[in-house]
Amino acid sequence: MGLYSREQYATHCPKWYSNPIGWIRKGGGLRRFGPYEWFVFQPPRFRTYICQDRAWCQALLLPAHTSKQTYISMSKSPEQYGLTTLGKSFGSYYKTINDAYKKYFDKYLMLHYPLYMAPDEPLEKRQKNLIDYCMGKIGPVEGLNLLDIGAGNGTLSVYLYDHFRPAQILSIDINDSNIRIAEGLKGDRNIELRNENAEEMRSIPAESVDVAVCIESAFHYPHKDAFLEQLHRVLKPNGVFVIADILTLSYKRRPLLGRWKGKMKFHHWTEEDYRRGLKAAGYRQVTLDDVTPQIRKGYAGYGKWTREMLTQNPVKKLMFLAITFVQVNLNTWLLAHRRKYVIISGKK
Repeated sequence: MGLYSREQYATHCPKWYSNPIGWIRKGGGLRRFGPYEWFVFQPPRFRTYICQDRAWCQALLLPAHTSKQTYISMSKSPEQYGLTTLGKSFGSYYKTINDAYKKYFDKYLMLHYPLYMAPDEPLEKRQKNLIDYCMGKIGPVEGLNLLDIGAGNGTLSVYLYDHFRPAQILSIDINDSNIRIAEGLKGDRNIELRNENAEEMRSIPAESVDVAVCIESAFHYPHKDAFLEQLHRVLKPNGVFVIADILTLSYKRRPLLGRWKGKMKFHHWTEEDYRRGLKAAGYRQVTLDDVTPQIRKGYAGYGKWTREMLTQNPVKKLMFLAITFVQVNLNTWLLAHRRKYVIISGKK
């Protein structure tokens, strides 16, 4: 490297990288090895530095390498999402799914499991089936104030607004990436988006919500007692709620999975936990509806979902099927052996 000692690079650029193949010629691709990529062009070759201390690199690395025959550019390299990032972390999972939908369908779809109603339904229809089923548990919401908790990428809120006609929707989610997508989807609908923790709901006044919906988000909450208490606080008297959640059948210790579950923010409750928590929070007329068979069957015929894809590129279709294959087989196995899907509804 010459300009600085290896120790200096190790301190400020712990992921310093020099192309292991030797050199990448002009026009070749560069993989992402860190949050920042420094492309040092010394004709006709490239060398790449990955710098995690941006200030140090800007102040020292750039000027030191700048010369008549060296051209350097710094850019925040985009995260690449695909099959290998599905189970990497909570954030990367949802970014992967969102990116896959946009890339292969040219639009965003809902982020929850499909519910079977009829044969040969497309993926989007089966996702809507689940919402229709859930909303049927709480009755008409037209003209009411609706809270969408863990709203995801906004497609759910848009569907709720267009098909069930609440007066307004407050959509909350803790994932900035989802909020950004939702901002672009809501259009002129009366949907307000907030980055808000479902276990705190600090920005939501008490007794301000007529209807609350939480679709496939609560299993990410480590303190569901706090979530149920806050939900009870923000609901108006006689306000109603519906929660679609994935429950665990037992709390068997699996040490090897513990760390991974932490990264994915998996905090599943049992049915007994929910019944206790709902009772302690003070809800009335509570029902728990096990729809696991319909959810498992909702994945039937998933190979035909490529018909919905706008792209005719066979490689893209194959990549989508690979991602779907992993998702489908993992989810259906878990629902057959370790988990169940339950629709919970009730009233304050």
